[in-house]
Order: sequence, then structure tokens, then C-alpha cells
Amino acid sequence: MKKTFIVLAVMAALMFSAAPSQALLGMPDDVPGKDILLPFLASMPGKGNVNTLLAVTDVYGAIPSFHYTVYTKRSETVFDENWKGTAFDIISTDALTIIGKMAPSEVKKLEIDLDGDGTKDTWAGYIYFEGNYGQATKNNSTVAQMMFVDMPRGVATAANAPVIEYAPTAVCPQMIHDRTITNTDVELFSASALLSGKSIQISPLCADAKGFAFFPRYYIINPGGKTYLFIWKSENAPAASLHVWFFNADEKYVSSTLPLPDELNIIDIEQYLPLGLHSAYPKEGWIQLLIPDTDGAGFAANREWVGYTWMTDPTNPMASVDVLTPIHRDAW
Repeated sequence: MKKTFIVLAVMAALMFSAAPSQALLGMPDDVPGKDILLPFLASMPGKGNVNTLLAVTDVYGAIPSFHYTVYTKRSETVFDENWKGTAFDIISTDALTIIGKMAPSEVKKLEIDLDGDGTKDTWAGYIYFEGNYGQATKNNSTVAQMMFVDMPRGVATAANAPVIEYAPTAVCPQMIHDRTITNTDVELFSASALLSGKSIQISPLCADAKGFAFFPRYYIINPGGKTYLFIWKSENAPAASLHVWFFNADEKYVSSTLPLPDELNIIDIEQYLPLGLHSAYPKEGWIQLLIPDTDGAGFAANREWVGYTWMTDPTNPMASVDVLTPIHRDAW
């Protein structure tokens, strides 16, 4: 019985200590963390009904306490405030609620043309939630889910949001960085961070990456269907388009350009598909987005990358296609 109590005490101590998660630093994996990165979309009045929801769970009882900052796709700050819950709580918010607190002049900076018809119809940007804000103790106690919804159409598609781990120390300096307003070290989502994380599992060697890759899939079911890429980077670069490889489902491939000039890039992929790849709908394939690109341009070892693919059909009231998935990545 005494041994049982000792075991239970040790388990309780581990459960409530909220120590740094034992995961691969350098990529947005599904473990508790401290900070949250949320790309968002929200339809402008009369332009649709899309909204972005965020649900945050405190899994270790650390009391969720955030300072969040809203950025345009070019990383211009337009709003910030504090947000707090209670221990073991699920707290939620959404893009329209946050936008509703902002000054109209700042909201205007979020306007984009999502459907490509030449008229701005959507508010878009990203929000960085810094966890443990105002708390002396820093820990990894947060998990989060993001959801794109269009309630009148019955659409709700979700994925785990990128949660960034608190990492005060790391075997490799390439894996962590102070990118918070309170000077707290957290993991990086860069090529060198990912490569170092993989390398030290094999040998105690840190690594400076020479390349990075994303492998997004696309599926456009009909002329009204859409595949959007959400690609966030830690800087407004590279300024020019990257020259990448587009593949169809029959293994035919051709190179073409893909623009990634902003920190947050929301790309309607059909606008950039080479015409020779598809003769009819559905248009299905994938992209080999290698950096450096085919012209040897665009790479920075410490630039961070986060990517999601949203496959949807906004013209279909039955919402037969609506999928949100993270983009696979690699570094070498």
C-alpha cells in the first residue's frame, strides 16, 4: 500500500508540474505548448458567413493567461489585449468577436479579396497568443483547435492549431528563439530547427539547414470549388514568387511560380495551376515547394514556416468537400 501511494504521488507530481513537453522541437506537432499561432478568415458584412473559431484547453492546470496581438498579413500590428481563463478550463473566441473590438481604421487593414473577383470581401491576418502572460512560471499546458465555419451552409472544418512550446534550453541553439514580448525562449519552426531536432535523435550533432520543403495537396471538385493554402512565415520574404513543381494525380508535372511575399499568404491555388495539368474537374494533385526553388532562390535557414491546406466548395449548399489539414514539411 505504501508503494502504491508513492507511485500515485510521483504520477501526480508529473501530471501537475506542466514541464516542457517531450516532443520534437522545430515543428508544430500535437503536444501541449505555451503560445498559439492562429491564421484567421472572417467574411465582411454582406460578403459571406465565414468565421474562424479558436478553442484553447488548459490540460495541466496552469491557468490560461494570454496576451494576444492581431497582425495583418504583412505583420502590421492592429490590435492587442489580454485574455484569461481558469485552471483546466476550455476557453474560446472567434475572429469576428476580436475584430468587433478593433478601431474601424485598423479593421480596414485586414481586408483582402479572397475569391479573386476584384472586390475585397474578407478580413484576414494572424494572431499570436503569448501564454503564461503576467505569470512568473512558464510552462507547456495549452492545446488548441482552430475551426473555419460557415454556419448557414453547415460548414465546420477543423485542425489542431500551431502551439509553440516553451523551451528555456535546448541541445542546439538553432531550435529555440526569443520571439515573445516578455523575452521568453520558445521553439522555432525553421528549417534549421527541424533539421537539428531530427539530427540529434541519431547523433549529438546540431545542423544548419540548406533547404526546406512543403508538400501541399490540392483538390478542386468543380468550377466553384477551392483549395486555399495558408502559409505563414516569420518575415515578409521572399519578395518575389518562388518557382516550384506542380504535379497532377497522374504523375505529370510542370514547374511554375507561386507567390509568397507576405508573412501570411492565403493562396487560391487554382489561379496558379499550369493549364496543361488538368483537362477537366476534379483537379487533383500536389505541389513540391522546395526552397531554394528551381532558380536557387528564397531560402533562409532560420525563417519559420507554418502551413495549412483548406479544400472547400463554397458554391455547394451541402458542403460535400470541406477539409483543413496541416502541410507536410521537411528540411535538409
